Amino acid sequence: FTLSFVNNAYCRYFGKEPAELIGHSWLELVPEPLRPQFKAEREALMQARGAITLEMPVAQPDGIERWMSWTDQVILDSRNQVVAVQAVGIDITERKMAEEVLRQMLAQEKELGELKSRFVSMASHEFRTPLAAILATTETLSIYRDRMDDAQINARLNKIRQQVSHMKNIMDDVLQLARIQAGRVEFKPERGDIDLLCREIIEEFDIQIPYRDRIRYSCPNAPISVDFDARLMRHVISNLISNALKYSSEDKQVDIWLTHDADTVTFRVRDEGIGIPPDDLKHLFEPFHRAVNVGTISGTGLGLSITKQAVELHQGIITPESVVNEGTTFTVRLPKVLAQPTLPTADEQRKGESS
Repeated sequence: FTLSFVNNAYCRYFGKEPAELIGHSWLELVPEPLRPQFKAEREALMQARGAITLEMPVAQPDGIERWMSWTDQVILDSRNQVVAVQAVGIDITERKMAEEVLRQMLAQEKELGELKSRFVSMASHEFRTPLAAILATTETLSIYRDRMDDAQINARLNKIRQQVSHMKNIMDDVLQLARIQAGRVEFKPERGDIDLLCREIIEEFDIQIPYRDRIRYSCPNAPISVDFDARLMRHVISNLISNALKYSSEDKQVDIWLTHDADTVTFRVRDEGIGIPPDDLKHLFEPFHRAVNVGTISGTGLGLSITKQAVELHQGIITPESVVNEGTTFTVRLPKVLAQPTLPTADEQRKGESS
C-alpha cells in the first residue's frame, strides 16, 4: 500500500513534499488506532477489484485531525490483475462537524424527552396521592365537622399539613436540583466536625418509631474536622440513610461507618434491602430515575441526583455497589480540606448578574 504518485493538492493538504510521501504507506497519514480497519477495507477492495468510498480522519502537520472522503478505484492490466489503486479525496471536516453537532442535539433532545416523561410519571404519582388525601380529609371535615370534637378536627388538619409539607418537599427538591445544575446554589463550606453532624442526623431518624434501633454507627476516631457546607452535607447524609432504611425491611439493620486518613474522610452506608438492578445502576443519579424494583415505595428519583452533585461540589466522589435482594452500599469520599471554591459566592453571583 505504498504511494507511487501524488499531485500537488495532496502534498499541500498534508504539508509534505512528494519525496516525503512517495514510497511510503498512505496508512502513515491515518491515526494509528484506525489503521487496521482501513487496511482491511483496502484489502477487500483489492480482492473485489471494484471501487469503494471511505471516510476517515487524517492527521495534518499541525496536529489537527480532519476528515477526508476517499473514493478508491482499482486499476487493472490486460490480465485483469491489480496494478494500482487510484484514490481521490475530498475534505469533509465541516460536514462531519455538522453531523456531530446534530448528533449531540438529537441526543440532548432524546434525554430531555426522557426527563420530561420521568417528571410527568413522578409528578402524577407523588402529587396525586397527597392531593387525594387532602381532598378526602377536607370533604370529611366539611360533612362531619359538627360531629367531631376538637381532637378529631385537629388530627385531620394535621394530616392535611403533612401532605402539604410532603408536596412542598418535592418542589424544594426540584428547585434545589435546578439551582445546582444552573450553578446558582450557594455553597458555603466551613470547618466543622462531620462526626457530630452524622450523630445529629442519626438521632433524628432514631426517634422515629419505624426506624428506632435500626441504625448501627461506627466512627472510631472522632472528632473529624472537615470543610463542608452543613446544609448540603445534611442532605447527602440524610438521603443515603433514608434510602437505606426505606428500601430495606424493618427487621434489617443499616450500618454506617465514618473513617478518615490524613487527607480524606469516607462515609459508607450499607443496607440489606432490595438492591438495585444492574441496568438501573447506570442511570442511578439521573433526575427522576427510579429502579424498576421499587414497587409502591414512594420517591421522586431526585434525592440521589442532588446527593451526587452536592458531593461533587465538595470535590468528592460517590460510588454505589449493589446486589439485587442482598443490599446496597454507598461510599462517599471527601477531601478534608477543599481546594479553591467550586462555585462563586452569592455576592459574586449577584455582581455577575448585574454587570
